[in-house]
Amino acid sequence: MSRQEPVLRARGLRVQAPGGTVVQPTDLDAASGEVTLVVAPKGSGRTSLLLALAGRMSGTEGDLRIGDVSLTHDRRHYRQLASVARAGVFVDLEPQLLVREAVVERTLTDNLKTVAGEWRFAQLALEVRDDPLISMPGDALVDSLDEATTTVLTAILAMLRPARLVVLDDVDARLTVDQWRSVHAALTRLARYENCAIVCTSSTPAPQET
Repeated sequence: MSRQEPVLRARGLRVQAPGGTVVQPTDLDAASGEVTLVVAPKGSGRTSLLLALAGRMSGTEGDLRIGDVSLTHDRRHYRQLASVARAGVFVDLEPQLLVREAVVERTLTDNLKTVAGEWRFAQLALEVRDDPLISMPGDALVDSLDEATTTVLTAILAMLRPARLVVLDDVDARLTVDQWRSVHAALTRLARYENCAIVCTSSTPAPQET
């Protein structure tokens, strides 16, 4: 449990996932400046759970709030406070874009001015520039990036429009232990910089810092 006041509070959250999988009533708190992991196996409905937390899943039941904003009473405002970085096959990067093109695409998706999105990207990328395992030059093809860099890139793109909650699915997918440790550290730095909550699903807990 976080020592900070949670920015996200879910109580009795229940989700009907595609294919008939039901995410049973779930309680979850996530604090600003922290990375919260939902560790569960694939096929358990965890993607649907993340989409529900972001206010983008129909049939969501229970009490879900970001700060004082309730999904039930103000869905539009709630969704403005949340951003989806990656969610199964529903939200992901286009592999044939250059990194700088991916930045422009996300700014258009989130109704930002291109120059504002590019400035935000540059500022957020500075937070992870010292990690030797993460490199995202603007002229690199997204498909050419390693898994650690791709995962951090998805989070940064989701933060181009400031949000209080960012959700990122399958965060440890195809990562080595060292990459997973690096990604978790990078996400933590980004969460602190933005003072937002990052909620991720994973198959394994985060490795201990060395």
